[in-house]
This record gives sequence, C-alpha cells and structure tokens, in this order.
Amino acid sequence: MEIKLTKETGDMLLDIENPLLLTYKEKALGSFKHSEEVATVCDKIGRELKLDTNILRILGLYHDIGKMWYPEYYCENQPKNMNIHDTLNPVISAHYIISHIANSIAILTTQVPDIPIEIVRCISMHHGNRILKSIYNKLNDEEKQQYDITKFKYPYNAPDNIYAIVLMVSDSVEATLKGLRAAGKADENNINEIITNIITDLTKEEQIEELTYKQGRIITEVLISEYNAVNHKRVTTNYEPSVTNSN
Repeated sequence: MEIKLTKETGDMLLDIENPLLLTYKEKALGSFKHSEEVATVCDKIGRELKLDTNILRILGLYHDIGKMWYPEYYCENQPKNMNIHDTLNPVISAHYIISHIANSIAILTTQVPDIPIEIVRCISMHHGNRILKSIYNKLNDEEKQQYDITKFKYPYNAPDNIYAIVLMVSDSVEATLKGLRAAGKADENNINEIITNIITDLTKEEQIEELTYKQGRIITEVLISEYNAVNHKRVTTNYEPSVTNSN
C-alpha cells in the first residue's frame, strides 16, 4: 500500500515539537509517552519489512491522540490506585474507552491539513473489531446476559494492510507488556511467550489475516528483540501464524 504524504504535512507531523503533539503531551502525558514508544517500535519493524518508516512513525505518534480528550479515562494517565472505571457503569466505561478512536479521527481530520485518508484509516483500525476485554471480562454471567456485547466491541474494520497491522501489533504489545510489568507479571523469563501469545491471539481473532508468514515472523522477532530485557539480539521464535501466503 502506498500512502502519499506531502513533504510539508509529513515534516509537520514528524516534528515532535509541533503544536498538536505539544498539546497532546500536556493534556495526556501517559498516552503521549505510550505513543512515542509505539512509534519507535513501528519504525524498527518497518525497517526490517522495508516499509515507509515515516508513515509508521506518524501512525504510532498519532494513533491515540484522541485520548487528550477525557484523558482521565485511560489507565496510563491515571494516578496510582485510582481508576475512574471502578465507579462507572461498564457500558459508560466502554463508551469512553472506545471513543478515543473516533476522537483521534476528529482531531486529525480537522487539525491536520491535507492528512492522507489512508493514515486516518490505518489509525481507525488499530483495535479492529475486537472486544474491549479490560471491561467485558470483568462482567459476571448475569451482566453479560444483561448487556449487548456490541457495546463492548470496537466498531471498526480489522486491519487490511501491513501498515495498520504493524500499528495494531506494536500497540497491543507495548500496552500489554507495560501493564504486566507494572503488575510484576512480565520479566525476562516469560516475555517471549507473552509477545508470541499476543500475536497468536490477534490471529485467532481474525484481526491480522492479511499478514504473511514471513511478515509475522519478522514482526515477532523484532518485538522480542526490542522488549527482551536480557538479550537484545535477533532470536528464533515459534511464531506460527494461520496464513497460507508464504511470501
């Protein structure tokens, strides 16, 4: 997939000191730091896959920019041991969390002149049509019967191109590992398994069907190399994606 980006728009979006990113940083520092880290990982994967790394860095930097609206609803911006969702109806919680994608789209399309629609599309797909497990899995059986499951699903398409897939995987791995490490559940002993399982789950949920075997293996190896606390060289993985394309 080719994304045509004018030099002026590209330079502005990649400038970490541009007014839009400075506002994002000021209003939602935790989300901003997460986005910086995702952008770095997307860049490293892109280099190995021979993709346009400028596009991938832009996707990483801006995919969650909608979180600067109502930042307190996202865990990375909350004070320790203070979660607003503990006191909210689960449908309301899901609404606020899922809305960050629509908010990101609104911000980008109104505040970035000439932004390519393909960048907006890729960002819209970074959670695909997955269930918001952080809220839904807390419901008991009676509550799951009471609420419509669609209230807990992202209403977007699964990624349909390699750029959107790299963004989804990078975002999922960074966010999941950060949460598990904070809880003391991720270290050098299980980090490779965690990363492989995240990608396997995305495959089973039919979110990354456009990924080839070769691409999947490269992405997995880059992520393990990036996040392995002990050994930062290329490693062999057991990644076995359910795709038939061997390119």
